[in-house]
Amino acid sequence: MADVIGGIAIETTPEESIRSLMMGVFDAIQAHPWAGAQLAREPGQTAVLEMFLEIGSRLQPLGVRDEELFDAASTLLSYLLGIAGQLAASVRISQRTDRVSSPGFNGGS
Repeated sequence: MADVIGGIAIETTPEESIRSLMMGVFDAIQAHPWAGAQLAREPGQTAVLEMFLEIGSRLQPLGVRDEELFDAASTLLSYLLGIAGQLAASVRISQRTDRVSSPGFNGGS
């Protein structure tokens, strides 16, 4: 997760950097399926907090009000960990890793 967080380009737009972070974490969880469950099980871990802060810091320039930052960042992080963990579990069962056509992620059906 440190590689994903450290690899986000600062000069990108907030939207691009949030997407880059989320896709990077998603890919890391797909490569290491146990990581999604571990991150979701212990949300106080440094990696989870860093992801939360990275998402939150990029929401501010998008006009998200301070009092809404926690809810917005929590929603995005929860969605990310939930969908990545769910798909990682299905990979263990079916060995299928197609995020593009997965329901609810990346515009799939």
